[in-house]
Amino acid sequence: MSAAASPGLAIAGEMNIYRAGELKEAVLALVAASAPSAIAVDLSGVSELDTAGLQILLLGRRAATARGGALRLVDPSPAVREVLALAGLLPTFDVAGA
Repeated sequence: MSAAASPGLAIAGEMNIYRAGELKEAVLALVAASAPSAIAVDLSGVSELDTAGLQILLLGRRAATARGGALRLVDPSPAVREVLALAGLLPTFDVAGA
């Protein structure tokens, strides 16, 4: 994936079960509207990530891969990095920034 990809979506606050429907729609809309090389989500403002939020990131990654691209996570917050690391998924995502 090109380093020039800029975030097409910035998520702030909680990525949890209470926002799952809204976030799923936003991530899938981003994937559908973006060129495969430009699918990036800024996660620097995420304060909480639960398993529902993690499933949304995995769904976004799968949808991006199906289009021949990758879902880039831009500046994931410490909360995001912690959950990805605990799940053993940090190395499997395209992560840019802090």
